[in-house]
Amino acid sequence: MSENGTYKYRISQECQERAIGKEWTFARFSMRVWERLTDYGLSRLPNPLKAALEIVEEVSLKDAQILRNLLAQDQAEFAEAELQKRMPKPAIAPRWRPFSDVIWEKAYAQRSRYLQAGSPELQGLMDSHEGNGYLFYLLLRSHHPDITEEVAYDVYWDLFTNGGADGRRNPQQVIAICNGTAPESLKNASTPAAGA
Repeated sequence: MSENGTYKYRISQECQERAIGKEWTFARFSMRVWERLTDYGLSRLPNPLKAALEIVEEVSLKDAQILRNLLAQDQAEFAEAELQKRMPKPAIAPRWRPFSDVIWEKAYAQRSRYLQAGSPELQGLMDSHEGNGYLFYLLLRSHHPDITEEVAYDVYWDLFTNGGADGRRNPQQVIAICNGTAPESLKNASTPAAGA
């Protein structure tokens, strides 16, 4: 990372690593990989609109109770102001916003949010074994078209549990090479543009 905390991105590269008794080639982290990873993330995130729907009846009943109380307070203020021959205080009820409206608005905004690199939702996925296993699947399948998600997860788990103890890279090191955030390029590796 640089002094300001951002990555010094390099051109991403393929890399090879041995896991579960076999040599594997991981592809570069391409836009296609990114799109499939975000689709996977969206499919795993809870739907905030469904979650809001589960509580909307209860919240709406509470909203109605609050609105009735505010209307009663406004009517009492108007009656008192008339008796005292003064201007009434501004009505409260028209300025109040129901909680159900706020919940729906936030749920819709959350559901419509784009998952970008560094977003809390996608970061949560990337911090999970499930998310990293699926990313390994995406990175492996261009060179290993017959790979399954389960085998890719086994590759990930082998490297994760080894933790670099025997000199192999850990999963984060593999991902850093593939996405261009590794501290340095692979030794003697040409950049993708070098052959162009």
